[in-house]
Amino acid sequence: MDKKNKMETQELMNQRIEQVEQLNFIRYKIPDPQHVLITDSCIGVLPKHRGLLKDVNYWHKFMVRNIGNAKRDQVLIAILDHVFPFDLIPVLYWVEDDYANFVGRNCGPAIEKLCSGNLVVPNPKSTTPFRLSIMLRFASISDLKIDVQRNLRFVLNRRWTDSRNVLDLTNFHEDEDLIEFTPLFQPKIMYFVLRISKQLNKPVRTLILRNNRIKVLDPLKVLVSPPNSVKCINLSNNLIDDMDSLQHIKDLNLTLLYLEGNPLCSKYGPEEYYFNIMKNLKYLTHLDGLLLRKDGFPISRRHYMCDLGAVDFVNQFIEYYFYLYDLQDRNILKLAYHKDAMFSLTASYITDQVSSRSTRMPKYLSLSRNIQKMANFSQCHNNLIRGNQQIVNVLKNLPQCEHYRPSFGVELMHYTNTSAVVSVSGVFKESAETLLDSEQLFGFRRTFVLTIKSDGGCVIINELMHIHNAFTWQVVDSFKHPRSAVQTIEFPRSESDNQKAINAFKRITTLNTKYARRCLEDRQYNMKMALLLFVDLYKRNQIPADGFTNTGKNSTYAEVGNDQNNQNKKMRV
Repeated sequence: MDKKNKMETQELMNQRIEQVEQLNFIRYKIPDPQHVLITDSCIGVLPKHRGLLKDVNYWHKFMVRNIGNAKRDQVLIAILDHVFPFDLIPVLYWVEDDYANFVGRNCGPAIEKLCSGNLVVPNPKSTTPFRLSIMLRFASISDLKIDVQRNLRFVLNRRWTDSRNVLDLTNFHEDEDLIEFTPLFQPKIMYFVLRISKQLNKPVRTLILRNNRIKVLDPLKVLVSPPNSVKCINLSNNLIDDMDSLQHIKDLNLTLLYLEGNPLCSKYGPEEYYFNIMKNLKYLTHLDGLLLRKDGFPISRRHYMCDLGAVDFVNQFIEYYFYLYDLQDRNILKLAYHKDAMFSLTASYITDQVSSRSTRMPKYLSLSRNIQKMANFSQCHNNLIRGNQQIVNVLKNLPQCEHYRPSFGVELMHYTNTSAVVSVSGVFKESAETLLDSEQLFGFRRTFVLTIKSDGGCVIINELMHIHNAFTWQVVDSFKHPRSAVQTIEFPRSESDNQKAINAFKRITTLNTKYARRCLEDRQYNMKMALLLFVDLYKRNQIPADGFTNTGKNSTYAEVGNDQNNQNKKMRV
């Protein structure tokens, strides 16, 4: 054993000897003559002694019955979870006569919460709860001096990796070198530990806080004060369940963050999860090991939804519009456009695409408003199409085609109750005009500005279409699988998304929560298919009376059935 290790071992032994001496002192100490004992039979005396709860100059003694074979951490975690979010820092834990004992101070709100529950704390590993008694004003701070900073500095130094500037606090309260129970899920304790870590004058670049049952991040604000060198925080496998918690670390200017294993990861869908985190942490480049930004710009994703509550809206619009566009007769598209709608098309031929060298696109280029490619600038004005009938006339003259739905990338860039902006990109193919011709593949992006009507329908008020010869990777990947009967774009759903769908379904059908959930789950939360199922069940009288809310059976369900029957005649979202 080298000299440094010998010194560290001796230091730890000295600390443990001091703790034993303190325990021996406290076990046989006569309580302060003016102490007050609070038990489950005399909780009513607490209001008379609230002044003692606010006095930080006294230690209070906690006595826990029914501990059985429970270890220290099990007893204390149960109590601290019970008083959360109030602070209680337990020190000098010892067991005597089937009682667990410890002392604490400056913990008035926690004591009041314990008393409000009749001094009973559930034991997660037993049907028999812990029962407490509390002795207020057990000892003064002059009688019992406890200094945990010395031990914490020792442990933090051991957990520091100098070569990488990493402070690893994984499973911190389980560290064998800790003399006192020091759980980081107690906000005051985490603040205290982090403040001491800054006093070590070691530049922490990576802070690892895995597996500490952390719920709130407010104590991390202590890292903001200079010197602030932290660029990466690992919070994996904790209990963070609210995106608002990230507000406490937004001033750290983090570039790397790990959150996997926290409840908020499953509470939000992937798009909402990434969007909200990037919104709060503008300097973040990596999240859970995935690249978010490169050279200051966000990494593109296939789908983007500014509001995940609009998933069904977007799906149904895409389904109806492109179904109608791929029909032989495009006259029906007149209903999809506002009478004063505008339409603009641009087209470009991308060179060096080996797989589409033979692609011809004269019809698109003749309508293109691409100024860089236009010889006659007056044509730019003429190619801005106004009015739904004029737009349909132009679309009818474009070649017949079929869109490949699996290639679609969808972006909902704006959404309110009255308007939306949806952009769709992907691949389509034109059918061969003669036996000698081959199918031609094109890439496209179409951006629709929609106005949403009061009855739930929508019409297009502006559209921008861009066409290009397909990229080589698009040619390789497209039209390799048979066309699916399901035409929706699949977005990941979180439980919060499902709950929004259930609430909307209840408003439409007046079903109660139980039956609304059943219909949606049976149809994988496809709103249209779930409504068809509901109408079918209602017509066959297979929904019991208690499946509706109080006003349910008074509604006119014929309107629902009529809406479904008219869906092929009118585009409704």
